[in-house]
Parts: sequence; C-alpha cells; structure tokens
Amino acid sequence: MKTSLSKEDQKKIVELRRYFHKHPELKYQEVNTAKKIQEELKSYGYKPSFGMAQTGVVALHSDDTKKRCILLRADMDALPLQEVNNTPYQSKNPQAMHACGHDMHMATLLLTAKELKNKKLPGNLKFVFQPAEEGGNGAEKMVQEGVLKGPQVEAAFGLHVWSGLPIGKVAVVPGPIMASVDMFELTIIGKGGHGAMPHQTVDSIVVASQVVNTLQSVVSRNADPLDSLVVTVGKIEGGATFNIIPEKTKLVGTVRTMSKKMWDEVPVHFERVIKGVCEAYGARYELDFQRYTPVTINEPHMTRFVHEMAASVVGEENIVTDCRTMGGEDFSFFLNEVPGCFYFGGGENKEKGFIHPHHSPYFDIDEESLLVGVEVMKKIALTYFNEFPTK
Repeated sequence: MKTSLSKEDQKKIVELRRYFHKHPELKYQEVNTAKKIQEELKSYGYKPSFGMAQTGVVALHSDDTKKRCILLRADMDALPLQEVNNTPYQSKNPQAMHACGHDMHMATLLLTAKELKNKKLPGNLKFVFQPAEEGGNGAEKMVQEGVLKGPQVEAAFGLHVWSGLPIGKVAVVPGPIMASVDMFELTIIGKGGHGAMPHQTVDSIVVASQVVNTLQSVVSRNADPLDSLVVTVGKIEGGATFNIIPEKTKLVGTVRTMSKKMWDEVPVHFERVIKGVCEAYGARYELDFQRYTPVTINEPHMTRFVHEMAASVVGEENIVTDCRTMGGEDFSFFLNEVPGCFYFGGGENKEKGFIHPHHSPYFDIDEESLLVGVEVMKKIALTYFNEFPTK
C-alpha cells in the first residue's frame, strides 16, 4: 500500500502513537492526553473544545455549523494494567497501559485531521476524541451532552486496530460486529451453619453452584442457535473457613449477545432461572443486572461505503467481512443515534512478534497499520458527501 503521508508525517504519526503509549491515562483521567491532542489540533489550525464528558476533545473542520456533518472518532483511555513489554515507548505510568490500541486510534485521527485541514469539502467533519471507552461509557455521555449536535451529525465512523487481523487487512462487517456488554452481581442468601450439619442450613455455595450451571440453559435453550450469546461467571465469593456453611455467596459475571432481540429478552430469562433454582433450594437472592453497552451494529449502506473506501486503499483481496467479536464497544451509542460503520484495521505481524491479544500486558501493534488507518479515514471523509449527496 502506498501512503500519501510525507516522510515527515510518517515519522510524526509514530511519534504521536509512542507519546500516547508512554503516557497512558485511565478513564475520565485523560487530562494530559487531552492537552496533547489540543496542542496538536491547534498547530494544524483547528479550534478544539475541551470538557465534553469531562475530558473529551472535539474539533470541527469548518466553522460553518450549517453544513452537513459526519463524525470521526478515536477513544483516549488506557487500561488498569501493568505493561511488561521492554520497548523504548513502554508505559511510564504504573498500572496503566494502552493495551487495546487507543494510542493508535488517537495518532491516526490526529494525522487524518492534519491531512484534511486544507481540503475544501461540501460538508463538515467533527473529530471526536472520546474518554472512557473502557467501561466508562464515554460515548454515551458525549451523546447525552450534545456531541451529535451543533452541527447535527448525520453519520459516524470509527476505527479499531485489531490484533488478530494481519497487517494490511481491513475488516468491514455489515450488521452486528461487536457484542452488547452487561454485568451482573448476584448474591445468594441461604442459612448458614456448621459444615457437619448441612441439614440445618440452606447452603448458599451449593445453590450458587447450581445457578452457575443452570444459567447456561439460557444460552442453550432460550437463545436462537443462530444468535450469539455468552453467559460467564467470572467471580465467586463465599465462605470463610472449611467447616462453616456460609449464609451468603456472591457471583459476578457478564452477559453478551450479538442479537438486539436477545439483548432485550435476556434479563427476563436470566432472573427466571435464578428465581427457580433459589426457590427449589429454599434460598433467596439479590440481583443487580447492569446494562453497559448495546450491540454495535453497522448500517448496511454505510458499511458498503466503508468497504469500497477501504478496498480502494488495500485492495479488495484484503477486505475481511466475517470478523466479529463478543467484545464490547461503546461506539454503539453513536450508532444507536445515527447510521455509520465501525471497522477493524489489521495490526498483527507474526514475523515481527506482534501476536499478543488485546488487554494483554504484552500487547503491541505493528505501527505500519497507522498508515492504513489514515488513508482509509481520509477516503471516508473526502468521499462521503459526494457518495451521499442528500441526507
């Protein structure tokens, strides 16, 4: 793939990525990250605003708010993880690491903004640098605070570098591409007592064990086999010592689906199973079922458009259309409001050792993917208003 970036800007985008990687900040703490982004945007001639969703940064390509507008987004936050890589750009902040590629996203969007600054377009571009994607629903807060207004956004596009996708590949998937994310905290309340006298108790650990197993029937018997649904119990807390049956046992986990219908229905199925098991054993329960992010669903026309733009950069043979994941993404809050497309850029390079998955302390990405990211994002911005001449 050929890039339109000058040698100077190719060096610049790597420097930006490495700066962000060295100085990660957790959700809603991205103050210095936002400051760096603002400095860069101002140097390109933009007038960025700061403070939406606490630490978000927004810049417009044009001051004419009457123009049609599309949104281009990068997320800013890092993960609470200690990096173990030994690189010149290793994280300097303890228990903070860009282990999901947000450093790549910020550098890509900044250079895209730089490349487009002096381009005359029939519409407006809204560059959004969003906080708190990692569990903070920063996108939802930005929507609530009006990021899609002034000017009104009519389409949204987002890029995510992808560790399992080879360098040079771009995944553009119609329909659901990333799953919903829900979290639950369930406390089973029984009757405690002596471990040698279980007949005098209601064993919360036994009940919790049955709940763990029975919840899988929601996956196997309540979900359409052609839909994707995952129920995972990731944490169990109960008991203090070997000879005491505890009164309470706590389960914490996640529920994920690719189906909007299943997302609407799963809390009912979920609690029905829990209630049935608890009643059978004479236990009670307390359930906190928290909705985090809905399914990330790409609109068909926008997906076809991004497919064409990406193919013009990397070639049709390098477009992947079946790359989905049960991981979640709060870009879904943008796509719930306006049509758009969220797509993946390949960052895996086995020859160079870039093989580790997202959220790993060894995570790293081939920086050649930065160039692909800029070229595809530029194509989207330069072509959109002619491809879709009316709303």
